[in-house]
Amino acid sequence: MHWTVKVDGGPRRVNHAAVELNGFIYSFGGFCSGEHHDGKIALDIHVLDTETYRWRKLQTRNEESMGSELSLGRELSVIPYQRYGHTVVAYQGKAYLWGGRNDTYGTSSKMHVFDPETCTWSLLDRVGQCPPARDGHSAVVYEDKMFIFGGFEDETQRFEFISSFLVAS
Repeated sequence: MHWTVKVDGGPRRVNHAAVELNGFIYSFGGFCSGEHHDGKIALDIHVLDTETYRWRKLQTRNEESMGSELSLGRELSVIPYQRYGHTVVAYQGKAYLWGGRNDTYGTSSKMHVFDPETCTWSLLDRVGQCPPARDGHSAVVYEDKMFIFGGFEDETQRFEFISSFLVAS
């Protein structure tokens, strides 16, 4: 195996999460330093066209209607705030984002759902006890569940546990 394609541009990030949906690679958030890092803005999404190898920054319909800056009150909205150390998995054509942190709001335990067809965010309703917020974990979908493993949880300082979410509607 060898790499053959050089892609110019795109997000310069670490601890971001990416997933393939409908032939495009969606990169969500991640940490970057300098003038482009602001924890009070909406999570940014960059999309790689896998045929042309060109990146573009995506603006969601939620952002168009609300503006991209999030205040403390708006953190409760469906738009996730900028973060790093989160995970994203693909399930039935949508991206499910969970966890992560930023230096303004800390960690998150909300399950955000991105629909590339409508270019909108929504929140998955919680049923049962939600696992504590964390970052640096890994995630995978098996059958109709998203399993998350490990990561760092602030409250208990634990690393090694497994939680699952039913993502089927």
